[in-house]
Amino acid sequence: MTIPSGSSWHKDLLNLSEENNIISSQTKQNLIEYLAFRHFFSHSYALDLYPTKMEPLVENIYENYRYFKSDINRNIQNIKI
Repeated sequence: MTIPSGSSWHKDLLNLSEENNIISSQTKQNLIEYLAFRHFFSHSYALDLYPTKMEPLVENIYENYRYFKSDINRNIQNIKI
């Protein structure tokens, strides 16, 4: 497996991880929300941040981390680097 590079490497890595059953499709969807926020935050002004859009990301971070960690732990033996 080749680690993606280029401008969309974050999204490509999530897709590759799902395709290789490293993470579940639900975990991928959860992480895409953070990826979208990261993109928005890095390309906008702080004044454009909306608490109503950020709040669910903050509230769900621990749950999403548990899903991600569970996926990784379940599939760690299948990862070939």
